[in-house]
Amino acid sequence: MMTLSDAVAMFLRHREIKNLQPATMRLYRRRLQFWLAWREERHYEPLLAVVTADELRTYLHYLMYDHVPHERNPRRPASKGRMAVNSVQSDWRILRALWMFLKDDDLLSEHQEKVFTRNRVPCPRESEPELRPVCPPDVFDQLLRACASDEPEEEWRNKAIFLMLHDTGARIGEIVGPWGLRDRDIFLAKSWGNVRGKGGKRRWIYWSEETGYALTQYMQHRRGKWGGELPLFRGMSSRNNGDAFTTDALRSLIRRIAKRAGISLIAKAPLHSMRHAFAHDGLDEGIDEFHLQQLLGHQSPTTTARYTRENPSKLRRVYDRFYRRRRRPLT
Repeated sequence: MMTLSDAVAMFLRHREIKNLQPATMRLYRRRLQFWLAWREERHYEPLLAVVTADELRTYLHYLMYDHVPHERNPRRPASKGRMAVNSVQSDWRILRALWMFLKDDDLLSEHQEKVFTRNRVPCPRESEPELRPVCPPDVFDQLLRACASDEPEEEWRNKAIFLMLHDTGARIGEIVGPWGLRDRDIFLAKSWGNVRGKGGKRRWIYWSEETGYALTQYMQHRRGKWGGELPLFRGMSSRNNGDAFTTDALRSLIRRIAKRAGISLIAKAPLHSMRHAFAHDGLDEGIDEFHLQQLLGHQSPTTTARYTRENPSKLRRVYDRFYRRRRRPLT
């Protein structure tokens, strides 16, 4: 009989063939290995055939109410609270994806095939989703000014990256890192580029004249070869001179610049908050959800719709447009 670890290995190979982003693959491996370790600690049989809906419900309940995040990670302090609901939702989606793969390969029993149907293993839901942080305009302006450096290549690289994130709404992994922009992906004369998003899906991004100027300055000062598959944004440290500038290096960079300049960043995901700012700025200017979805690269319109729920000015304009005629004078 097939073991659960063998089934997980088959699933991961399938996902690798789909050419998912490296960060996504690391998440899949880490979370599925955590589940396997949890089962082993509780002496579950290591066979696929014995996994039940009740076991999966027990595991998700453990994540929500008993698991202490980072408890065994010596590099990070253990969390004082519970695991975030959206993190548990991510685990639920990974388990469901595994289950659908096994079902399609006819590796489940008739009873197991129904595990994720009819809400038998419900997806955890937040009672009131948190508002996603938005990068304030004054903070962004301070960041740009703080990019000043004696090294022109470094200064214009940093300015170009920050401006592009703020101007295009792209994810950081679409701009830098192993799946980031390549020289062949940008068209300076037209002020647009082509990024590789989640699932390897391509989409167009567009930027302003200011961002185009920063990119031009960076290209003029950038050392090394140009063209083709070479990374657009490159590292300059002794350990990384000419290779793609990494997402971890970018996260360290923004915190280092902010600390040096005394800028108060949003504590959670300061870089991703630029993407949120892009979405809300578009809604404030009257963009419709369909086109915003295309610009952000969301697969589902439901994801984009959350920005509308968080944007009262957008809803106010819709209200005024359709319900103004119902108003009646009070006197």
